[in-house]
Order: sequence, then structure tokens, then C-alpha cells
Amino acid sequence: MFKQLQKIGKAFMLPIAILPAAGLLLGIGGALSNPTTVATYPVLNNAFLQGIFQIMSSAGSVVFANLSLLLCVGLCIGLAKRDKGTAALAGVVGYLVMNATISAMLAIFNPKGSAIDTGVVGAIVVGLVAVTLHNKYQNIELPQFLGFFGGSRFVPIATSLAAIFIGCAFFIIWPPFQNLLVSLGDVISKTGPIGTFFY
Repeated sequence: MFKQLQKIGKAFMLPIAILPAAGLLLGIGGALSNPTTVATYPVLNNAFLQGIFQIMSSAGSVVFANLSLLLCVGLCIGLAKRDKGTAALAGVVGYLVMNATISAMLAIFNPKGSAIDTGVVGAIVVGLVAVTLHNKYQNIELPQFLGFFGGSRFVPIATSLAAIFIGCAFFIIWPPFQNLLVSLGDVISKTGPIGTFFY
């Protein structure tokens, strides 16, 4: 058990290594394009400089906006025994299919309901399923008429099918957890410095 958790921790190191650079881009770009900073230091009130700072801020924020996908890919790459590229592709496909399934089910069953965001939890579940299927079926041999879909090509297909069921499961079980997290966030935000400490 501990060895498996250690492997998962090592797999997360690849995408996590990107975060400091993204944080610097976001922090510097956001701080130097802030209206208060520009008013304090008029030398920054230059269209060219502000364009650079906005690009830096956007480049940093896109990494954090897609952190779940990056963690899913990193998990697949880190835990795949061979052919890590196929495992990463399977993880991306699975993550996208899971989110599309959740969106479709919301549109069908609860069109006026709030969006479901599984965040990092959904990425970890899909990543673990994708890499498990990859390690198990990367050398699968199918009947001759389906031979094209055998081997590593089978893994993204199997992962996408599994991701449909994962999306359905999250649609059912995740909303109560999401509401609990939102409620805890509201409570923490109202407790002042103590809440900031716990956050």
C-alpha cells in the first residue's frame, strides 16, 4: 500500500514541477498589470509593457486552469510501465470523455442545476483507471477483423468507454460532496484570520 502511494506521489512530481514557473508568470504579470501598481509606478503605464504582463498572467493562469488535466496526464506517464505516450493519450481522452458525460447528463436530467466540477479527484480517478487499463491491455490481441484496434490502440478506446461510466458515477455521487466543500468554503471565509489560517 505504501509503495503504491509512493509511486503515485512520484508520478505527481512531473506536473507539479510546472507550477512554480506558472506561479511566477501569473504573479509577476498580475502584480505589474494591476491598476494600483500602475498608478503607483507610472513607468509601468506603457502599452507594450502592459501587453507583456497580460501575456505572462494569461500564460500562468492557463496552467492552473488546466491543473486537473495535467495531473491526470502526469499520473498516467508516471505509472505506465511502457509506452507512456499512449497512457498519457488515454488519460487525456478519458478525462475529456468523463467531463463531456457529466455535462450531457446535466443537460438531460438537471438543465437548471449547477455545474459539477470534480476537479483533481476526477482527474486522479480517470488517471488511475487509464493507467490500469494501459498496463493490463497494451498488448491485447483482438480477432483478425478487429486487428487494427488491438495493442496500444485499444487502450484509449477502453478508457473512453470506462470514462463514460466514471462520469455517470460522479454525476450521482459528487454533488453532495461539492455542496459540502462549497459550504465549508463559505464558513471558512466568514471566520476572518482563523479561517485564513485553516485555508
